Amino acid sequence: MKMASDIHGSAFEINEVENLIVGAVDTALAAENVLVAARSFGLGGVMIGGIRNNPDEIVELLKLPRYTIPIMGMCLGYPAEEPWQKPRMPQRIVVHEEVYHEDILAEGLAEYEQITSDYYTKRTNGKVNIGWTHQMAHYLSHPRRVHLKNFIERQGIGLK
Repeated sequence: MKMASDIHGSAFEINEVENLIVGAVDTALAAENVLVAARSFGLGGVMIGGIRNNPDEIVELLKLPRYTIPIMGMCLGYPAEEPWQKPRMPQRIVVHEEVYHEDILAEGLAEYEQITSDYYTKRTNGKVNIGWTHQMAHYLSHPRRVHLKNFIERQGIGLK
């Protein structure tokens, strides 16, 4: 984007939050397409958000240019065993027709908590026995990866 702007002598207004969102969405869409294609060849894969734990090291290792932000990594390979697919949320609380149906969310999330609690209990032989809503409540209870804002700014993107 910077090069395209330079080629045409146009302003490079990268600092808008919209540009960051578009870049993150485009990255996720491209990654999902790679994963779908890999699966068509019998490969397994997983997205790695932990790449954002050490973004400066990733930039150095991969020689990423200014204005580049590592969003996710991806591991691909042939599974050594049959992986357990984490259950998905009940479709009725994910897909809404015409309007958002907030009135059904609590019931659906309670159902999903039980389903995922059973899943994690079985998958971890009892070491983890809480479900997704419990895990997300904990995850969102404190700031995470607070270093990313400064990293993004060092990469040349001053969020407005």
